[in-house]
Amino acid sequence: QKAALAVLGSFRPIAHAVLTTPASARFGSDDTLLRYLRARDADEEKALTLLKGTIAWREKHIDPLMSVSGEGSLLQCPSCCVQCKVDPRSHCFFSVGKDTHGRPVVYSCAGRAANKVVEDNMIHMAVELERLFDGNSAPGKYVWVIDFNGFGMRDCNPRMATTAIPMFADQYPERMGQIVLINPPAAFQILWRAVKPILDPVTKEKIVLLRGQKAIAQYSETHWRHDPAMAAWLDAAVFSTRGSPGSFPAASLSNALADENARVLLERCRLLAK
Repeated sequence: QKAALAVLGSFRPIAHAVLTTPASARFGSDDTLLRYLRARDADEEKALTLLKGTIAWREKHIDPLMSVSGEGSLLQCPSCCVQCKVDPRSHCFFSVGKDTHGRPVVYSCAGRAANKVVEDNMIHMAVELERLFDGNSAPGKYVWVIDFNGFGMRDCNPRMATTAIPMFADQYPERMGQIVLINPPAAFQILWRAVKPILDPVTKEKIVLLRGQKAIAQYSETHWRHDPAMAAWLDAAVFSTRGSPGSFPAASLSNALADENARVLLERCRLLAK
């Protein structure tokens, strides 16, 4: 962080020269520039190359999704992806609250996602990160909780993982705080063999594997118990709710979550299930 801060002043005008559209200028905050510098060990040339790649990716995948609100001066991120606007059961990757460090806790469960198209899932995940971090311009990291409830052979497509990991690394660098794997089955080894070679050592150190109720309860006590509603919801999602599209914990638990977007999404799923 100190090395990145030391060169921010010289990197800023270089970066701003390529952040030429309203959308890219909104994205290109000092917090963004610091993340790119940290990702490349404060090497300005390498950070600029990474930033240019992200700008090109955003122009294709993110900027077209932005809308103008208010007096026409503020670009807003969508609350969900195109598929989830039509059917909220399409994907399962959304914030359910924050951990004891103030990091958004993003819950995902492949078994609860009806849409298995790799590209659709990538854009869905990107849209949620855009929402959480104000167009990916705000500081902060998130915790990715991966629940393997309902995980089956349809979810063993290696492309899902080998596409997601580079996207997070290249388009959302320095965002991942921790990856929590909950009860991965034997079938997960198919994905792990594909993912392990492309994970950098830093990311590998962020992975926490939890198996069984005792291990999950201990982790929850440390990281989630400050938010009883989130802890209760996660416990129910993992242990007492079927892992299939649209199947989530009871409305009484879902409605208590702090994240309004999650409450709306889960209510839409509940109404479809009636």
